Amino acid sequence: MTAPVAERTAPTIPVEIIKTLLGRPIAFHRAFVTIGGGVSAGLMLSQAWYWSQRTNDPAGWFWKTQEDWEKETGLTRREQETARRQLMQRGLMEEELRGVPARLHFRLDIQAISNAIGIAAQNNAAQSCA
Repeated sequence: MTAPVAERTAPTIPVEIIKTLLGRPIAFHRAFVTIGGGVSAGLMLSQAWYWSQRTNDPAGWFWKTQEDWEKETGLTRREQETARRQLMQRGLMEEELRGVPARLHFRLDIQAISNAIGIAAQNNAAQSCA
């Protein structure tokens, strides 16, 4: 039988290092899991929502590198590619290569997100009544 995690001997990590590692949580909107098609897509959509609200581009475009996404969300390259594909297939996010050197830019379709959330809410309400 294995000892509970708290009782196992582990290297002591200074509290300051733990605070640094846990210091920057990201918001994760549960509704985005439903409309995005899974946890990875929901996580990426949550983070994209955050950045889309902070862009200076009047059309709503922002850019992120693969490394940026991984650092912010923990999603691997493959998880990012799958999440991006799911979000684009659902019409929730667009992407475009721009500039020299080329950078991948992203834009959310706020109306499509709003519609998808509305449909999910109706489905949830219908299931609650059944």
